[in-house]
Amino acid sequence: MKKSLAVFLIAAFMAPAYAAPVSAVKAPTPKVVKAKTKAKAKVKGKIGAVVAMSKVPTLEAVKKPPPPQEIKFKDISKKDPNYSLIKKAVLDYQVMSGFPDGTYRPKAAAEGPEIRQAVKQALVYLEKKYEVSLADNFYEPPVVAKPAPPAIKAATKLELASALAQGLKRVLERYEIALPALSTAEAKTVIKDLKPTSEAISDIKLLMHYSLISVKDVTKKAGKGKKPTAVREVLFEGQKKLSRLDLTFAAVKFVEKVDGLIAKLPAEKLGALQKKRAPGKIAAAPMVEKAMIMSRPQAHLTGGWGHIAESASTTGNWLGFSGAAAYGNNFELWKLRGDYEVSGKYGLNQVVYLTAVGGGGAAGGVVAENRYDLDLNTIYPVINFYGFQGKLLLGAKYANLSNSVAPTSFLAVNAGVATVFPLFDRKLLGRAFYSLIPGTTTRNGSVLGQPNLILNYEAGTDLQIMQTPFLVGYMGETMFLNGGTYTRFYNMVFFRYNLL
Repeated sequence: MKKSLAVFLIAAFMAPAYAAPVSAVKAPTPKVVKAKTKAKAKVKGKIGAVVAMSKVPTLEAVKKPPPPQEIKFKDISKKDPNYSLIKKAVLDYQVMSGFPDGTYRPKAAAEGPEIRQAVKQALVYLEKKYEVSLADNFYEPPVVAKPAPPAIKAATKLELASALAQGLKRVLERYEIALPALSTAEAKTVIKDLKPTSEAISDIKLLMHYSLISVKDVTKKAGKGKKPTAVREVLFEGQKKLSRLDLTFAAVKFVEKVDGLIAKLPAEKLGALQKKRAPGKIAAAPMVEKAMIMSRPQAHLTGGWGHIAESASTTGNWLGFSGAAAYGNNFELWKLRGDYEVSGKYGLNQVVYLTAVGGGGAAGGVVAENRYDLDLNTIYPVINFYGFQGKLLLGAKYANLSNSVAPTSFLAVNAGVATVFPLFDRKLLGRAFYSLIPGTTTRNGSVLGQPNLILNYEAGTDLQIMQTPFLVGYMGETMFLNGGTYTRFYNMVFFRYNLL
């Protein structure tokens, strides 16, 4: 009996732990139930909090950067001395990439498109980090319909300097940082293996100022005698071929140097720039810059409308249509180095002519005129100072004015200036040049005479219309006739679209 009672008491005590049926256990008083429920809830709450804390990272865990990723290329190992450099370029800044076969090929020749793409990707990285537009329309890689293995043309150090300088100038312009004043030593540095007239010198000195490109210092002994004078020469070695590793090093340095430059800006200025130049806000292509930097092939189409008037006629007439196309590149001829542009223009005009009648009187007549112009102009750098770019323009013009009353054609010599200058938050392109006509063959001449001097002028700025970038502006021509006694005015609003 005692044994049975002991078993019963033990079972009753252990029953809650084994979840015995309710009918087998005597229910506790409400007071006890309430106390036990609170205790269990308290314990359960603590356990739940521990579980929740194990899932949500602490503040320190949030701030801690993720573990570093690794790059995996067949020809690059962790023991490679350039591993960390390539890792920065590929993973951190995303300015370089490998090949489809899983290789990086650091010793392979770098090509021109690779250089421009690397600089653009550097601008993309900085744009995302600081939220100020930089990479828009900087470089668009060519679209190849059928990829074929083209002949590899190794890029040179001079090409790298050009791309880096354009990228740096874009940063300085968008962040409203003035071009630095070179020290006396920097200004007087003579780059021995570049011609004094080379436009690249100003770009190279700008890059040297920010330690973005290297030069070679050579000390030579000059003079005769026991104590020859040591002469320091600076060599750029612009024709030196570049490897992909050279490009990797240059791209990483560009990102880090420019990043440090931007980081020094006051927070107030940076905030204002982010509002004014948020990514996507500046979408118009920099056609103004392209018009002044013709270091690569480019072409454009121009169209517009306006009016024509002659000083001896009181009638002004609308220009029916005008269109133009151009191609530009750089050149080096003997000791001359610069950019050139070949442009062709067609105009369909409605003109009032005053033609000679009988004893010298005049009779009016409205005729259609087909006009053809062909210009070959070259430009040479003259000034580049705090956003102002000035270049000397020299060239030649051929024009043919075909009409039924006073047709004419002539050759002329062009001389003038081309400039880019800042105005508020935009850049304006301006050109003005005279066309001097040495002699003209008179054919059915009007009383106004034949042209002997022409003043050409143009001003434009970038503008985006329906997601398409244009250079929009005003162009005109004043044609001095018969020794300047009479004049004809061509005036037109134009729209220009870059094909390249």
